[in-house]
Amino acid sequence: MTYHIFAEPTPGAVCHTASSRLLAENTGLRAWVANTLNELLPAASRMVDAMERWPGSQEPNEAGWNLAFGNPDAMFAALGRDETRAKTFAESMSFFEARPGLAIHYLVDEEAIGWGGVRKMVDIGGSHGKVSIGLARKYPSIKCVVQDFKKVIEGARPPDDVDDQVSFMAHDFFNEQPVKDADLYLLRWVLHDWSDQYAIRILKALTPALKPGNRVVINESCLPSHGTMSLYQQRFLRATDLTMKQIQNARERDEADWKTLLKGADERFQICDFKHPPGSELAIIIVGWQ
Repeated sequence: MTYHIFAEPTPGAVCHTASSRLLAENTGLRAWVANTLNELLPAASRMVDAMERWPGSQEPNEAGWNLAFGNPDAMFAALGRDETRAKTFAESMSFFEARPGLAIHYLVDEEAIGWGGVRKMVDIGGSHGKVSIGLARKYPSIKCVVQDFKKVIEGARPPDDVDDQVSFMAHDFFNEQPVKDADLYLLRWVLHDWSDQYAIRILKALTPALKPGNRVVINESCLPSHGTMSLYQQRFLRATDLTMKQIQNARERDEADWKTLLKGADERFQICDFKHPPGSELAIIIVGWQ
C-alpha cells in the first residue's frame, strides 16, 4: 500500500489500484517483474562471490548468474535453450524497450548521421528490424539489411510498405561481416551485453568490410561523468551497469570507455561525433574509418 500497488479506502478494506490492475493484466510488466525476481536478483546476490572466484574475468559464463544457478553456460545461451525462461526474458525486454527514452525516433531523426545520403545500411543484431523499418519509412532511398542469429530472425518479414527496402540475414556478429558494400553499419544496444574483450571482437569482425568513408554508428547508453547530474538521475544507469556485470560480466560505458574500446579494436576507428539527443536514454556515437 505504501508503494500505491494496493489501497485502503476505509479501515480494514483492501482494494486494487491502477498499478495492481496493470500487474494483473499487462503481460509485459508481469514478465519484467518475473525476470527481475527470477534471474536478475539471484545473479546480483552472487556478484561478489563471482568476482572473488574469477578475479578480473571478462568471460560471460563467470558471472554472478552462473553461481546463482549453478550453470556453466553464459546466461543468454542458457536461456535460449529454455523456452519458458526465454519467452519471459524476451517479453520483459520488449516491455523495457517501450520506454519513451528508448524510442527509435531519436536515432532515425538525428541529422548528424545524414541518413538521407546513406545508400545501404547494415543493422547488426537488429532483431526484427524495428529501427530499419523506421528508417525505410522515412528515407525511401535507403536499403537496410537486418542481421541477427538465425533463431531470432526466423519468420521475420518486413511490412509490405518497405518490403523492397528491408531484408533479413542470419549472421553471428563474432564472425567476419559478409556485407561489404554498405555505407553504414549500425550497432544499437549490442555492445553493452559484452565485456570489452568480446565487444572488441565484434568490432574487429567489422573491419574486413570497411572502406575509407564508411561509418559505424553505435547507439548505446553513455554513463555520465561524476558530478554532471544528480545521483537520482544517474541511479538507473549505474544500476544497469551493475546488472550487466552480474549477469554476463558485461558493462555500460562512459565516453572515455567508448574511446578506449574503439582504439583497442582498431586504430583506424575515429570518433567523428558524440551526440546525446535531449530526452534519449541512449547516446549516438558516429565513428569513421580511416
